[in-house]
Amino acid sequence: MGSIEGIGSQNWIPNQTTRTEIVNTMSSINVGLIGFGTIGTGVVRYFLDGRGEPHNVRLAKVVDSDLARPREVSFPHLTDRVEDILEDPKIHVVVELIGGENPAKEFMLRAMKQGKSVVTANKAVLSRHMKELFAAARKYSVDLAFEASVAASIPIIRVLEGFRGERITKLSGILNGTSNYILSQMEQGLDFDAALQMATEKGFAELDHSLDTGGGDARDKLAIISSLLYDSEIKPEDIYCEGITSITSVDLDFAAKYGVEEGEPGYSIKSLATVQMSQDRLEMNVYPALISKRHPLASVRDELNAIYLEGELSGPQFFQGKGAGREATTSAIVSNILGVADNIRQNVTDGLPSLESKVNLKDEYQIARKGYVRINLKHAPGSIAEASAIMAKYGFNIEDFIQRRRFQSLVNDEVVIPDIVTVEPLSYSTLEQALTELEQSDRVDGKPFFLRFKQ
Repeated sequence: MGSIEGIGSQNWIPNQTTRTEIVNTMSSINVGLIGFGTIGTGVVRYFLDGRGEPHNVRLAKVVDSDLARPREVSFPHLTDRVEDILEDPKIHVVVELIGGENPAKEFMLRAMKQGKSVVTANKAVLSRHMKELFAAARKYSVDLAFEASVAASIPIIRVLEGFRGERITKLSGILNGTSNYILSQMEQGLDFDAALQMATEKGFAELDHSLDTGGGDARDKLAIISSLLYDSEIKPEDIYCEGITSITSVDLDFAAKYGVEEGEPGYSIKSLATVQMSQDRLEMNVYPALISKRHPLASVRDELNAIYLEGELSGPQFFQGKGAGREATTSAIVSNILGVADNIRQNVTDGLPSLESKVNLKDEYQIARKGYVRINLKHAPGSIAEASAIMAKYGFNIEDFIQRRRFQSLVNDEVVIPDIVTVEPLSYSTLEQALTELEQSDRVDGKPFFLRFKQ
């Protein structure tokens, strides 16, 4: 097995070739922007306000596929031909903000081949093609900057670079502001659909919210972070992922009260993205979990993102900030543009990891986790006994069995009561079999749900 030190290793290597064009230290750095959507508008406004002038950086051209559509701001040098940026020798930096894998990846590679540095917020491309893109940046002696791809206003990429020489043993974060906003509103009493509607009205959720609420967005970001931490090519499909769509008011009510009678502060439910090295194997997962209100991540609300990490030497660290939205993402993009501009003037580039290390991955289905099972049981003699028998069959060690009568409902003229069954750690492969058998029972209404406790 190769090095698993990641950030702490010596594999962050500089680009090896020499930039063909040396820019005079007093020369203006010209930027070309591909994509004039919500975030692109923020970048255009930044430069139209003259905020690039003190840094001698100017926005020279903007590419958009539809020149006729109405925009919040206008820009004089607008084109619908990406070649007008990629093939212009006077453009030094290309900012890619169209999103998606293709043609965004093609545009980035073409820009680097032309000797242009690239700034992007594109987590989909980076999480799937990071090694190829890093290799191209080194080959053509250009920068590839991507701070805005993870956690927006939190400069986590720079933070991770600052931990060279140290092993990060664990990182856990709230990496999707939409999911966090929805869960925050549900804590205030809204159901999922009402909270989602609020998130949509505020611009936090897209009409197709599945990437956010299904966990895919956070998984892409965790793949980027994990690759950097462990100097290994980690793909989104390597990461176990669940969304928040199964969370109900029953879960949030239980979380707030759990352990309070014993002097605990209660729990919050957060969608957490976690990577940690355990016994020389890497654990990676994205899922909603119960987290003690003593933990700093539990207090992160609304659309904010946050990252908690533990270093062998530095100990625990905590970072919080806006993780989505035009302003937060523009902040990260502009910071990258100005940093790249400085590098161009000095004829240097930032180092990028080789991603050559090999790591062994743990199978999430085989990891024993503590949690609870929520079962909607029909209120009839023998229902609890049958559910208990099924769980005993699969080796459940039950801590508590609580009926949540205040959430009972009437289904086909039968009273149904949610039951919360807290259990000692059990592998998810075993749990999944038990949940399937519980769902097939005529004593159970709907699909049982398992929610983990986060350690």
